[in-house]
Amino acid sequence: MDLALFAQQVSNGSVFGEYTVAVLAFLASLLILKIFQKVILYRLGKIAEKTENKIDDAVIVAMNSIGWTFYVTVSFYLAMQFLVLPTLLDTLVTYLTYLVVIYYIAQGVNKAFDYGFEQYVKREKSLDKNFDPSVPEILLKVLKGSLWLVALLLFLQNLGYQVSALIAGLGVGGIAIAFAIQNVLADIFAYFTISFDKPFKVGDYVMVGTDMGEVRKIGLKSTRIQTFQGEELIVSNRDLTNSRVRNYKNMESRRLVFELKFSYKTPAAKLEKVPKILKSAIGNLKLIEFERAYVKSLSGSAIAYEVSYIIKSRKYKDYVSIQNDLNIAIKKEIDKEKISLV
Repeated sequence: MDLALFAQQVSNGSVFGEYTVAVLAFLASLLILKIFQKVILYRLGKIAEKTENKIDDAVIVAMNSIGWTFYVTVSFYLAMQFLVLPTLLDTLVTYLTYLVVIYYIAQGVNKAFDYGFEQYVKREKSLDKNFDPSVPEILLKVLKGSLWLVALLLFLQNLGYQVSALIAGLGVGGIAIAFAIQNVLADIFAYFTISFDKPFKVGDYVMVGTDMGEVRKIGLKSTRIQTFQGEELIVSNRDLTNSRVRNYKNMESRRLVFELKFSYKTPAAKLEKVPKILKSAIGNLKLIEFERAYVKSLSGSAIAYEVSYIIKSRKYKDYVSIQNDLNIAIKKEIDKEKISLV
């Protein structure tokens, strides 16, 4: 309809009757939608609270996120169907309605995703107090970002743009970008592997190659380890998933073996006392259990005893402390017997 015809209808007075019907239709539509929101949706929410299924709760959360702008816009659009508007104005009303409806649908689905994520994290934390929600949170952000992208493409399609050509262009560009940042993507995928498989967590003591330390942070591209020497070791996630990592977190105890070498001048009677001496020295210490001590070899320069014991702790600081106390205790016991080490 052009503006001249619209002006002619106004001058004839026929358009005022149509506007009266449109106003009534707007008020009736707005009233029905508000009744749906305040009464029906409220009662559905009460019913959903009584069910064990969380899907209906997510749907209610999504529908409750719809704001008054949505109801006003939809009511206005329905009212405009009773009018014969100029083409430009009719197009603007239609596009505005598309924008508002698509926006609130996307927002409602996002709210449902947030609700589902909160319930998932709550359940996992009830099962595991050390549960790390960082990975599901990243996946949630990717999912929500993808949803908004779909909403944008849907709106552009309703505007008349060739979305298929745009998607094809984005696909080609995405492949080119993926090739350019393939190393970064490999680290990111390795991050998800670490997060889901959980070979180690923040706070675990691990050994990577010859380096040992505490895991301080697991990032998207790299993992940071505080070594016992004090420096921060930064290792790419891809390297971690491709190498052997020793995790000492779940180790209940550790067995240690060392050698003591005695001179050939040591009398055999005193050498026979060595296992008892070592057992006495080790037995007086906490968090340690003597296992065995025996003559391992008679080399050209010394008589070698192999000693084995178990430390009942997974902590590295306990291991270091026990090693110190054990060495001093053994030295004291050997000095009492006047036995010389080589």
